[in-house]
Amino acid sequence: MLNDSRQPIRQLAHGQKGRGPRRLFPSLIGGVLVVLMAGIASAKRGPLRDGDAFACGSEPRSVSVRANETEVEATPTRSCEADERSTEFACHFRPADHALGDVHPFFHEGVCYLFYLKPGDYESALVTSRDLLHWTAVELSWDEQRPANVRAPYCVLGVLQDSTVDPPLFRSFYGHARGEIFASESRDLSRWSESSAR
Repeated sequence: MLNDSRQPIRQLAHGQKGRGPRRLFPSLIGGVLVVLMAGIASAKRGPLRDGDAFACGSEPRSVSVRANETEVEATPTRSCEADERSTEFACHFRPADHALGDVHPFFHEGVCYLFYLKPGDYESALVTSRDLLHWTAVELSWDEQRPANVRAPYCVLGVLQDSTVDPPLFRSFYGHARGEIFASESRDLSRWSESSAR
C-alpha cells in the first residue's frame, strides 16, 4: 500500500513523517545502490547509501543517478506513482510482452545496459538507457561456439570490464545445466562470443 501522506522525498527518506516506504532489499549495482520499496521507488541526487528510501510524489520531478562517476539526470513526463491495485510502476523498465527476470545492470560511459532473462528458455535480452526512464531494446548476437561449450541458452549475465587487455574487453560468466561455468566476452556489449579466458 502506498504512503498516503505524500511527504517530500527528503522527509520520507529519513522517516520524519508518516509511516514512510517499506524497504524490501538493497542492491549494489555498478557503484550505485538502488533501494526498492513496497509499491514505490526512485533515485536521489548524489551517491546512494544503504538504508536510503524514497518515494516519488504526485508531480513529475527530476531524477538523477550517479553511476561510476557519470551523472545521469532526467525529468519524467509523468508521475512516478504506483497504482495501489496493481504491481506496475511508472519508474521501472517492464517489457510489454513478457516477464522480466534475473536482472543484471551494467553502467558504461553514461549508459545503463540492463541484461535480463526472458521466461521460457531463459534467453538473454538487453535494453539500454541514459536516464533510467526511457529504454531501448538492443539485439544480442552470439558468435559460433564449439559444440563442447553449448550456451545455456543465456551467454550474458553479470558483466565486468577487463582492463588488463587492450582495448578493454567486457566479460560475463554463466552456468550451464551440466553444472559447469562458462565465460563469454564482447567488445561492444551486444555481440558476444565464447571467452578465450580459461
